[in-house]
Amino acid sequence: MIIKQKNAKFIANEFQAVRGYEHYQVWTAPLLGVANRIRVSTTLVATNTQTFLLNTYSFTVTSASATKDAVYTDSNKGNLFTVVATIAGATTLVLTTATPTSGVVAASTAGTLTKVSGTGDATIAYSTHAAVVVLGQPDFPRNVTITPTKGSGSAITGNVVVTGTDIRGNAITDTIACGTDTTLVNGVLAFSTITSITFPARTQASDAIVVGTGAYLGADRIIQFPFIAAGMVASTSAAIGVIESSAPTLTAALTISGSLIKFNTSALDGSSYFIAKYHTFDVTSNQNVTS
Repeated sequence: MIIKQKNAKFIANEFQAVRGYEHYQVWTAPLLGVANRIRVSTTLVATNTQTFLLNTYSFTVTSASATKDAVYTDSNKGNLFTVVATIAGATTLVLTTATPTSGVVAASTAGTLTKVSGTGDATIAYSTHAAVVVLGQPDFPRNVTITPTKGSGSAITGNVVVTGTDIRGNAITDTIACGTDTTLVNGVLAFSTITSITFPARTQASDAIVVGTGAYLGADRIIQFPFIAAGMVASTSAAIGVIESSAPTLTAALTISGSLIKFNTSALDGSSYFIAKYHTFDVTSNQNVTS
């Protein structure tokens, strides 16, 4: 529905202007960025990259051997699992699967894993298994950060590759280069969910990287041009908002995942309501919202 007015049009609660539509977006109690919210300190290995997936399980086995990236199928439900790390004569086997938790056999059920490809025991009997929380998730669509810490000598080189989905469910990947030792590096895409993280091989022994959330919140409209931004913060939904003395920083992009907003006056605190006003040409009926 369009209601014509003098010098303007009113479209679904958004005002049309020369520079797009004036859009308001609300975040309810977004958390301060947390350096290790997504993945705690991960020690890098010597020659191989390491990939951690969202659906990861620890199986209790009897003196089993299997090599990283070998693929096994489960006797109970036929799920395909990939070995996360090589074991030899061990009693714990960590596997990942593309199948969500609801599709995995009950934890108390014993069974057999049969090798489909790769190197390892042809069959591995297991008694129990349990989901392993290896990747945290953002509270709102927002950017990811990494903080590398070298073991000694030269700084860590290489990239951390983060894969997941944006606010509209599109698959996205952000490749973040390791920077100066102990210095936080911001990713440039807003993740709604994170499904995998791949770490580089180490430069020195004891090299480690943590993955967290940053201060750049994801917009729910594409910000093609960073026109006119304003910010407001309120302590509750019923409180009077205070206009930010410094306007939020808008990051322009041609995609929803690259459209970012950073409040510059008040820090995200996990309790307040944060409101941003910006212009956008992205008129959509998509109901994916941030609050």
